[in-house]
Amino acid sequence: MSSWTGQKIQPYEEDTWEWVRIGDAVFRNVKECTRCTLTTIGPENGVRNSDREPLKTLEKYRLSNGPHKLPVMGINLEVRKTGVIKVGDPVYVVKSTN
Repeated sequence: MSSWTGQKIQPYEEDTWEWVRIGDAVFRNVKECTRCTLTTIGPENGVRNSDREPLKTLEKYRLSNGPHKLPVMGINLEVRKTGVIKVGDPVYVVKSTN
């Protein structure tokens, strides 16, 4: 298990994380987090952005591994052990071996 406290991580490095522990809480990476079209709608006016941003940019370099090739924005974690998380807690990560 590696600690990331105070260390710089590479962009999208979370894609390789299998397990995460913060404080007493433990999480497991269950799948990539794809972005939906809701992100193209302005919260202040409810109008869809005609240029499809941020999806258009993500589609250029960050597509899912799934059959639909949707833009990806991170990972979805499932709680495996509840616990207290505090500001400043170290983050421990186990990377996948794939």
